[in-house]
Amino acid sequence: MPIESTILSRAGRALLAAAASCALASASAPLSTAAPEARAGKEAGIFPFPYAIDDLDNGLRLVTVPLPYPDLVSLYVVVRAGSRNEVEPGKSGFAHFFEHMMFRGTDKYPPEKYNDVMKAMGADHNAFTTDDFTAYHMLFGKEDLDQAMEVEADRFQNLSYPLDAFKTEANAVLGEYNKNSANPIQKLFEVMREASFATHTYRHTTMGFLEDIQDMPNQYEYSKQFFHRFYRPENVVLVVAGDVQRDAVLALARKHWGGWKRGDFRQTIPAEPGPSGPHLRNIEWPTDTLPWVVVGYRGPAFSTEKPDLAALELAAEVAFSESSPLHQRLVIEEQKVDNLLTYVPSSRDPGLLLVGARVKDPSDLVPVRDALLATIEDLRGKPVDAGRLAAVKSNLKYGFALGMDNTQAVAAGVARFVQLDPTPETINRLYALYDRITPGEVMEAAVRYLTPPRRTIATLTPPGVPAPPPPADDRDDPDEETASIGRAARTPAAPGVPAAAAGTADHRAAGAGAGLAKVLRPADVPLVSFRILFQTGAAHDPEGKEGLAALTAALLSQGGTRSLSYQEVVQALYPMAAGIASQVDKEMTVFSGTTHLENLDAYHGILSSMLLEPGWREEDFRRVRDDAVNHLKVNLRGNNDEELGKEALYLTLFDRSHPYGHENTGTVESLRKLTLADVQAFYKERYTRASVTLGLAGGYPAGFPERMEEAFSRLPAGSAGAPLEIPPAPKRPGQRLTIVKKDTRATAISLGFPIEVTRRHQDWAALWLATSWLGQHRSSNSHLYQRLRETRGLNYGDYAYIEHFPRGMFLMQPEPNLARQRQLFQIWIRPVEPANAHFALRAALYELRKLADHGLTQEQFEETRRFLEKHVAVMARTQSAQLGYALDGRWYGTGDFVPWIRQKLSRLTRDQVNRAIREHLRAPELSIVMVAKDAERLRDAVVSNAPSPAAYNSPKPAEVMEEDKVIQSFPLGVAAGDVVIVPVEEVFER
Repeated sequence: MPIESTILSRAGRALLAAAASCALASASAPLSTAAPEARAGKEAGIFPFPYAIDDLDNGLRLVTVPLPYPDLVSLYVVVRAGSRNEVEPGKSGFAHFFEHMMFRGTDKYPPEKYNDVMKAMGADHNAFTTDDFTAYHMLFGKEDLDQAMEVEADRFQNLSYPLDAFKTEANAVLGEYNKNSANPIQKLFEVMREASFATHTYRHTTMGFLEDIQDMPNQYEYSKQFFHRFYRPENVVLVVAGDVQRDAVLALARKHWGGWKRGDFRQTIPAEPGPSGPHLRNIEWPTDTLPWVVVGYRGPAFSTEKPDLAALELAAEVAFSESSPLHQRLVIEEQKVDNLLTYVPSSRDPGLLLVGARVKDPSDLVPVRDALLATIEDLRGKPVDAGRLAAVKSNLKYGFALGMDNTQAVAAGVARFVQLDPTPETINRLYALYDRITPGEVMEAAVRYLTPPRRTIATLTPPGVPAPPPPADDRDDPDEETASIGRAARTPAAPGVPAAAAGTADHRAAGAGAGLAKVLRPADVPLVSFRILFQTGAAHDPEGKEGLAALTAALLSQGGTRSLSYQEVVQALYPMAAGIASQVDKEMTVFSGTTHLENLDAYHGILSSMLLEPGWREEDFRRVRDDAVNHLKVNLRGNNDEELGKEALYLTLFDRSHPYGHENTGTVESLRKLTLADVQAFYKERYTRASVTLGLAGGYPAGFPERMEEAFSRLPAGSAGAPLEIPPAPKRPGQRLTIVKKDTRATAISLGFPIEVTRRHQDWAALWLATSWLGQHRSSNSHLYQRLRETRGLNYGDYAYIEHFPRGMFLMQPEPNLARQRQLFQIWIRPVEPANAHFALRAALYELRKLADHGLTQEQFEETRRFLEKHVAVMARTQSAQLGYALDGRWYGTGDFVPWIRQKLSRLTRDQVNRAIREHLRAPELSIVMVAKDAERLRDAVVSNAPSPAAYNSPKPAEVMEEDKVIQSFPLGVAAGDVVIVPVEEVFER
């Protein structure tokens, strides 16, 4: 169940930058034996929590971090083996593939029983692989720590899987590769690594070479060898963080993990020869997209003693972060670039440092590339400004602090850093090293590593755009391999997690500013979270001006104030490691951010000025409007088949005349017509005291909510009337199919229909339980996941929802503040091989029909209810999420989400759930959207209703094949007149 991975946008941001591809002690040697170690309090280092280290006799290391956050525990099992260890030809991607196999169970806990245990715990559990290590993690209630330790120890010591299950999982891994294939940056990363390394295993991505992935079904015997090599106690670190005590955790570790036998495998990783560049590559992308340029340099390995990598990380922030002069010029002033990124991996061996830009106009590709190179040359030619360097160090420190405020975030950070040197003290040593680095040392590192022989430049061009010429310093002896290269790659990265808190209050203010609504959640933590919610959104867009609400919010959160330009806003926020985000849905717009208590006054001053005194500069307007157009044309249409399919589904469910009848960002045509005057008029009408609710959580001082309210009382009064009445979705009985025709590797599928059930409805809890059983997001517990992915290996995952859930492929949990008067039921089938698309669609509808006809058994009902009663605490694990759910509860009139839904669940019966299923999930009308290359063939197959047997790479059990006979002929009921083929270029256009 691997998590999503993307290139990090800023190398030094918070915990992620230093931990993204954490270096490990050598996997070919056991951990050093150390006496039990403990740190009893807050010492001078940046890591704020006490911890204990214990080594078991078999070499396994346990790191325990007791935390002040109640009830939850996070367990990380870190195996010091990643794609770096794949030295045999033809075996690339195997560490990642084996991560999948670890969910295939044991004799004691076969997959179905393991999933039952996870469901009973209400756990959020997953895994990820990097170049240097693999991590398995779960978050659960403290009462289940013994159970969690037992089931994890069992699968690490006793994993067992048959050949058929192995081959089935190979299809799921290929499905993961396919889902990534629509994103150009994935291919760029793959090409950069292959060009930059000749011998070392960093030459391939964590995902591996495509030909090796396709051959994985034939590598059954090697998979067992891989397990016995690397899954050994001397190669594993357990991190347990949360509401725990060291002695109790140690006793459980000895009980469940102490009998694991040591291994004796040793491995030599091939050393990379000296630099052979410069290298030059160009990728000809087959579909419309914006051009990219990425510049990479072979850098040093991680160290907390040698300053080289840390200095280069600081250099990347100085030169390319959002506060850098280059970012200010290319992104804000000249507006030639809409995405400037860096990636500085903390890898065990010398890795590849990247800086890249997405360019708005192909004619600017060469000037932007040359600007990147000139900025890099400046780093080599003179010491960086001391003030800029100080701001970067401040950003790193506050960023780390902002990421350490909940159980899962702390465990994730420790789990990665202990691989560098197996103690959390590595964190303190790294940040102490940052503090010591001087401007001269930054320049010295740049001179040593940022040289043409160590460099690879890759560009990606849309159809019809020629490859750019080599840069001036390449032209004497360039490596000019610029042939068209196919798509798909995976970028290893580490996910990050935000905040946590307690207590709630919902009241209206008295005195100055009376009438402003407030939701307050005070907590004894040094962080303060804001959510400023306005009851306005895309449903309020005037006809012909679709996207106006989203554009207004973007200009407020990404524009200047009356007294500060946007560049000055960024400069002010950067040392705080703080930002202001906006989220616009149909009926809600929310502005959010978190800051350290030490920066509260400064942050609040900027936040309130941006929302109350916008600068309304034409250049800011043009920039955010361009970003909105590119979101529709490039981010959705060009680079993300899954989100494209889901957003296209939402459009099929509502007429264009309906308030929900357009994508929140708008349409390409309407955005191009919008003006700054339109935005100002919308702001004046919709941003009022009557529409705002102030949300505040964390350790804010007494009197601060009143100060905040006084500031926002300067908004115009506005109307206190009822919110916009949203009519029901139009009735369209029958089943309709929209095929978005696009040149793509796999077929993405979304389907759904409107429902009248929102959180105000008496059946919401019952339907929520039913869809959790059917398709819990990112969970192998769900029925669809088990039947489509685990049993048949059709794809990477399958999920169901009874609420709008945007950006699902980027999130582990649904985001709050998307409340609506009208909702929908939807199923998301992640991309499948084109040959199996028709079957996968039928399989999903077959399972939905079975649920509607038969409902849940008593056992299924009780298991799912127990899961959700515990899982809601995981959903609301961060301070910001708790505040968001509190705001939603106020909007729906339900009260705080966690106690409200637990009470609802406690009163539910199976009969109530099955009645709700029968009434709301029978699909009298159904919309299906498929993103596919061969649209006409797919249309003809669906309309003909001909059998569509699945193509498998291994035999399936007899009962599965018997069920397949039913599914492959399951009637879809789609007539020729109910099918529309839409070229991808027309989606979101007007």
